Amino acid sequence: MANVLVVGAGISGCVAARLLAEKGYEVLVVERRNHIGGNAYDARNAAGITMQMHGPHVFHARDPKVWNFLNRFTDWRHYQLRVQAYVAGKYVPLPINIDTINQLYTLDLNADTIGRFFELRRTRQDSPKNLRDAVINRIGIELYSMFFDNYMRKYWGLDSKDLPVFLAGRESARLNSDNRYYLDGFQGIPEHGYTAMFTNMLDHPSIETRLNCRYRDLPDDYKRLPTIYTGCVDEYFGYRLGRLPYRSVRFVFKTYDYEWHQPEAVVHYPNDYDFMRATEFKHWTRENSKQTTVVYEYPNENGDPYYPLPTLEAREQHQKYAAMADAMPDIYFIGPLGVYRNLDMNHSALMAMDIVEKRFPSAETCSVITAERVEPAYDIVVSNPS
Repeated sequence: MANVLVVGAGISGCVAARLLAEKGYEVLVVERRNHIGGNAYDARNAAGITMQMHGPHVFHARDPKVWNFLNRFTDWRHYQLRVQAYVAGKYVPLPINIDTINQLYTLDLNADTIGRFFELRRTRQDSPKNLRDAVINRIGIELYSMFFDNYMRKYWGLDSKDLPVFLAGRESARLNSDNRYYLDGFQGIPEHGYTAMFTNMLDHPSIETRLNCRYRDLPDDYKRLPTIYTGCVDEYFGYRLGRLPYRSVRFVFKTYDYEWHQPEAVVHYPNDYDFMRATEFKHWTRENSKQTTVVYEYPNENGDPYYPLPTLEAREQHQKYAAMADAMPDIYFIGPLGVYRNLDMNHSALMAMDIVEKRFPSAETCSVITAERVEPAYDIVVSNPS
């Protein structure tokens, strides 16, 4: 019989389950989907290409703590993500940098002159009140219109005037030609995929994993166990204070009968088409196939929750749920859905490590078992979605 319950088998739940098991707990992991790995779940299609089924996930971190932990369960393909945006009929680097400006405006700027370029175009504001103002304050209205206006409307379903200033920090213009999307010191993709990594992580005699299993359907005995809950906090409380708003995504996969489709793994489409970005997996898998598969992302309001809406109203609504969660004994809400924040995988894992470290002392009969990492004994094959 389990003595700790973990709800959700994404990175937060898998990390928590493994650490709990190594502290001597008997852990039950329940997952409402038919697979482990959460939104990082990947699988191989009929063309022999490993696809990330819920959009692109490149692991990145500055602190080695999570990286070192994950190294126990996977080798890494050391891949640094580079993103382009399709703007004005051209593929240009994103975030905006010197090369982006030179390609768009047919200029020859360098590190000494790019600052002056932005200075002449920016609209000065001492205290920007929203995303639109913050971006215009840095790079001006023309570049804002090219890269941000429509893209943020696609992504969030809101005008940039209704989005908070802090979102501008994720897309800052650079005063150099560094075209890496992330600047963190640890970056990569698990050598055999995320699903294989999470399979290794849950491969412990003190962990039981049940798929297609909802928390609400569990017997009451399980619900009385100390619980780490990675699902939606508003759902846990029966939407008592109303539903928290999320953006969802519809993924459309297309396999083409040629080897390459786009210049980089990820391309953003701020202004063209209904989808917001396209990801071609072979850029990082380097799998040998005469075909290539691309996933197109169409944001919408319906479907599984992906991105907590970062508005003041949504945050105030969540704070009320958070107060209810804090008053619950022996249940800990973590992960993007549990704390209603958009978190990178690294931060989700760190949150799980912190909870287990601080809230779960070693069990009295602790017997730490460190299983030797093994490569997956099978390929996970799915039919090509359409």
